[in-house]
Amino acid sequence: MLDLTTPALIYMSKPFNKDFIMIIKLNKVTYDLEAKINYILNKIQETSFEQINPLWIANSNPNILVSENRKTARKINRNTIWECILAEPTINPRGRQKFSIRILSITSNQEILVGVALKSTNLYSGAWSQSTAWMFYAKNGVIYYQGSSWAYFNTGRIGSFRAGDIITVQVDMDKKLLSFRVNTLTLGPAIRMNIASSDLANLVPAADFYNVGDSLEFI
Repeated sequence: MLDLTTPALIYMSKPFNKDFIMIIKLNKVTYDLEAKINYILNKIQETSFEQINPLWIANSNPNILVSENRKTARKINRNTIWECILAEPTINPRGRQKFSIRILSITSNQEILVGVALKSTNLYSGAWSQSTAWMFYAKNGVIYYQGSSWAYFNTGRIGSFRAGDIITVQVDMDKKLLSFRVNTLTLGPAIRMNIASSDLANLVPAADFYNVGDSLEFI
């Protein structure tokens, strides 16, 4: 099937007939409408989730260097070994909240995950591999949760995380629903968390590192 949105195709297909020109116009209208709808959804999402602020890195191990203001973290030891950091404050067990992480630097392997985890999560291992976390891995479009995984979206939709990307994690604690946004793109609901009532007061922001030199900040 021909991709009528490809500029090269427009040049190759001259001279146009009227039907072909109409299809091109309809495609432009469709994509413009999709962009406007996504913008509106973003605005609704922004106003319906309360920003967790201030946010700081509370727990890390010596292989991850944390700045004095507790906002940024960079992996400095144990290359190609998964490790995680946990932030504070604890996510309110009621209501709708969100927090954001900016990727400062990331190696070509693009091995960073973001999400939420319980305070009991082991810092010397990736949160994604533990039964205490729900983590988003853009590289393969997967949500890792409680030792399992499922495909969140097609990786071609956003690709892997890149330096400068801002990932917003949205947590609806009333519905136990987790969703994500990358920059201005809302990805929608990711997973309903199967979290015990006794753990509701122990859920915190989390991030996983794999490569030395990778860094991020909580904003």
